[in-house]
Amino acid sequence: MRLSLPLSLEFASIGRSGLMLQGAVMSKIEFSKDEKEIVVRKVQLYFKEELDQDIGQFDAEFLLDFVAEELGAYFYNRGLYDAQAILQSRLESLAEAIYELEKPTDFAR
Repeated sequence: MRLSLPLSLEFASIGRSGLMLQGAVMSKIEFSKDEKEIVVRKVQLYFKEELDQDIGQFDAEFLLDFVAEELGAYFYNRGLYDAQAILQSRLESLAEAIYELEKPTDFAR
């Protein structure tokens, strides 16, 4: 499985406060032709089943483009927040595991 992130990174480093990303920019949300067809069908089905309205392919694509353009950043940011929380939790567990490996010395931190 290939993971593709919609980020453009110019420089990444690890600083005192953790991973530092410079130049990280959210790219435009774009779907493949197959993805777009599936999502458009889902929009059409939703309108038919929930709103009892037929919506054409053009209108469904137009609505999808609007949602991606105007609301996509909200979903994107929520995904980043969730990923950050998972990563933070894993890093804390890793720090605890490393601490447990420490051997006793006369040096105190």
